[in-house]
Amino acid sequence: MIKYCITIILLLLSMLSFGKSNFAEGYIVTLNQDTIYGSFKLKTYKNKKLIYSKTQEKIVFYNQDGKRTVYEAGAIKSFYFFYDFETLTFKTVPYFKKGKLFMKVISEKGNLNLYQFYPDSEKRLSSVYELAEYAYSLGGFSEKYFFLYH
Repeated sequence: MIKYCITIILLLLSMLSFGKSNFAEGYIVTLNQDTIYGSFKLKTYKNKKLIYSKTQEKIVFYNQDGKRTVYEAGAIKSFYFFYDFETLTFKTVPYFKKGKLFMKVISEKGNLNLYQFYPDSEKRLSSVYELAEYAYSLGGFSEKYFFLYH
């Protein structure tokens, strides 16, 4: 019985050490160009470092009234939040296999838009190479979207 209790306690402690949620203040920009202020529920590692791959498909947003809304990529234009002494910008970006993803903005100047992609598994990593092949096959890069793998 004691071994059973110790096993359960260790399992619970290990679950707590993998990921936690933190909140960050910011705002979203809707498809109609409306700005809504509130806070984001962010997935973080135990050391409070942001897990970027968890923000690419959907986000959890609480408006100023406390109403919780889950936004998937494509449902809003962009979102911004302040975390770890940095203002982060994510935009909905067309992604050739998934349809759309939220990607971290690195640069948007002139004809070049540079976004950062964070694979969360080996399967997603292969998608990065397929994406590069797809972009090169376009010839001339007419879509103006470039991704930086991290």
